[in-house]
Amino acid sequence: MFRRLILFVVFTLVFLPSAHAFAQLADKQIAELEKSVVRIISLNTKGYATGTGVIINDEGYIATNYHVIDGGKKYLVVVANHDKPVDVSKVVWSDKELDLAILKLEKPAGVAAKFAIKIPAKSAKVFALGYPGIADREVTEFNDGLGKMVRDATLTTGVIGRRGERKWRDSYSRSIRVVQHSAPINPGNSGGPLFDDCGRVIGINTQGSISRRSGMAATGVFFASEIGELTDILNRREINYVKVKSVCKIGPKTNSITYVFAIASLVSLGIVFYLMRGMLAAPQPLPQPSPNPIPAPAPSPSPERDKYPTRGSRVVLSGVERSGAIVNFQLDSHMLNDTPDGFVIGRHHILCHGVFQDNQISKRQARIIEKNSQIFIEDLNSTNSTELNGTLLIPYQPQLLADRDIIVIGGSEISVAIL
Repeated sequence: MFRRLILFVVFTLVFLPSAHAFAQLADKQIAELEKSVVRIISLNTKGYATGTGVIINDEGYIATNYHVIDGGKKYLVVVANHDKPVDVSKVVWSDKELDLAILKLEKPAGVAAKFAIKIPAKSAKVFALGYPGIADREVTEFNDGLGKMVRDATLTTGVIGRRGERKWRDSYSRSIRVVQHSAPINPGNSGGPLFDDCGRVIGINTQGSISRRSGMAATGVFFASEIGELTDILNRREINYVKVKSVCKIGPKTNSITYVFAIASLVSLGIVFYLMRGMLAAPQPLPQPSPNPIPAPAPSPSPERDKYPTRGSRVVLSGVERSGAIVNFQLDSHMLNDTPDGFVIGRHHILCHGVFQDNQISKRQARIIEKNSQIFIEDLNSTNSTELNGTLLIPYQPQLLADRDIIVIGGSEISVAIL
């Protein structure tokens, strides 16, 4: 026991200072970097979609993905420390195959990011800041007629897996330099910055990876276009930005606070050792088993075990697809509760439980879930939106379903029956 305590003390002195110093550095950086990350709202005829962007300079220029603004009729930008969204005055430049776009705000806002000229090596730490739509589920009301939205960016971390070139789609003619990394990104992160460990932008997050064989999302494989693809355009169009030529290098640092923390840890260990000394010197005998043990009472059956919500009855979704195919999905509590996503409907035959053939329906269009014995429908940020009784659903905002409700997805009208 004493030897283990000594080893723990050595570990504290050697490794704790660098870990503590890194935590201080990260906390200070993130608060500043969030000021350069914005949420982009693309308004269209079906409602709206959201993505992320990064502030290029103090003249109101913002970079994002092309697919974030594709199909939009008007764009709003939510900036840190601003009560209301800022209007976008124009799309300065965009390219579908590069999947990049540059916007100009009506008035400058936020803090300009710093752009790295050199990309760190494989295994270097990176992190993403952005606004994934799935984070909007548990938030306060955003009082601009756009429903509930997160006001601060979501942070994810990872490392660089490799660098290379690829086409965003096989049908495109041009390849683009990319950074493959493991910092998780989700729909809504698109167009947001990928930072190195020094807080410089090294890429624009664009997409995850789908296995061609299984059709499932790959784990830990995400792609950002190298920042050089964007800065090439900025240089060509003579748009100002802050560039940093040095490579990011962060080593362990120590300071007086770190050593005070380490000494306090040692004092605490000494107290623990002193209190344990008596127990180590005079161990108590183990209790002997009783010659006539009394059997423990059998556990009473739990009323919650194998019990689904009291509604328990089925939900029937029925109708006719645009092609004339009959739709008839009969859902029970098992189907609604046995998976975290509930019952997902859409075009993808692997990612969805209820599969449609209508090409106006997204791969993952919406889901049916059960909460507190009530049935809800939730749009999954679909391309052409989901209607409930003639009202467009806000993505990731569950809406209560009632008997005889009408759901419209793509060109298909679905009736709801709650039995």
